[in-house]
Amino acid sequence: AIPAQINDLRRPVVEVHAHSTLPLTPLLHFVRQSPLASYTSYALTESQAEGNALATFHLQLPLDNLAHSKVQGKIDFQKSDFQFTPYTPWLRQLQGAVEFSEQGFLLNNVQGLALGGRIQFSGGMPSLRQGVHIQAHGTATAQGLQQEGALPLLQKISAYAQGQTAFSVDIQAQGNKQTTTVHSNLRGMSLLVPEPLHKTADASWPLTVTQSDASSGESTLHAEIPKRLQILYAKNPAFSSAVD
Repeated sequence: AIPAQINDLRRPVVEVHAHSTLPLTPLLHFVRQSPLASYTSYALTESQAEGNALATFHLQLPLDNLAHSKVQGKIDFQKSDFQFTPYTPWLRQLQGAVEFSEQGFLLNNVQGLALGGRIQFSGGMPSLRQGVHIQAHGTATAQGLQQEGALPLLQKISAYAQGQTAFSVDIQAQGNKQTTTVHSNLRGMSLLVPEPLHKTADASWPLTVTQSDASSGESTLHAEIPKRLQILYAKNPAFSSAVD
């Protein structure tokens, strides 16, 4: 449990202080149920976490005016595991820290393992107006992709792949919309399939994958390798309900 107190009942302000190693799952639940959720543009609504983190923060919640809530803190990962959404890969053995306040948050040397290789994150949310903007750079291996159940399409394609390749990720979230864009030239990875998708390891193919998700449940996925591959997937819960 995270301790909380009210020092003056005439001007009720809930104050929460924490400085201890906590399981990430209840800590994530606390963030989703607090004003921190809106501060992060609800980017962690579907997130999952495993392991522990060292949490240090001071939260002030004036019960008669929650819009003036204040928070200052830091979360140090301790080789923790984290998944942003059910449709993104698990990040394993995370280290580094997230520093945050009521104005935003910053990723400080956050790195770990994903898709069979190392990955490093930067960025955060400089201000409430700017929203969340996170960048990542890493290396994916064919074996790592084959073992990633959150990406079923890539999991199937990678069954015919060998080698490894560098990639970059750009995540933006503002309001009720989140967009994730992945870039890779696929250099270093071969595809043992017939033309036009047969690829040698030294060939450079510019792959772009963009996924957009809205709080309404609408989702689109667009993957493209110019002149070779184009995939478009769209999900609309309202349309599905009407069909059912």
